[in-house]
Amino acid sequence: MAIQIFQKRLDDASRTFIASQFNAYRSLVQLPIEMTSDHSTIVMTNDTMLRQVFYQYLNLLKSQRATDLIRTALNATYLSDDVITGNYQTDILRQSTRIMPPIGRA
Repeated sequence: MAIQIFQKRLDDASRTFIASQFNAYRSLVQLPIEMTSDHSTIVMTNDTMLRQVFYQYLNLLKSQRATDLIRTALNATYLSDDVITGNYQTDILRQSTRIMPPIGRA
C-alpha cells in the first residue's frame, strides 16, 4: 500500500512541477526533504530553499525543452502512520524521447 500512495504523490508532484505550479508542488512536500541524484544530494529545510531548487530545476528542464517528467517509485516505507519515504527513478522526456539518462536508478 505504501508504494501506491508514494507513486500517486510522485505523479501529482511531477504534474505540478512540469506545469510550473510551485504552490501546488509545495502542498505535496513535507520539509525537510532530501533529494539525491547520481551526482549530488540536496537537503531543503525551508520554503525559500525549496522554491529556489524548484525554479533552478524547472529552468534546466525548460532549457532542454523537456515536456514530461516521469517518476517511478522503486520502493516505499512508512516512517509513521502519515509519513512515507521512498526511492524513485526520474525520466525526463521531450515528447516521448528520453533526453538524459534516468536519475536515481536503483
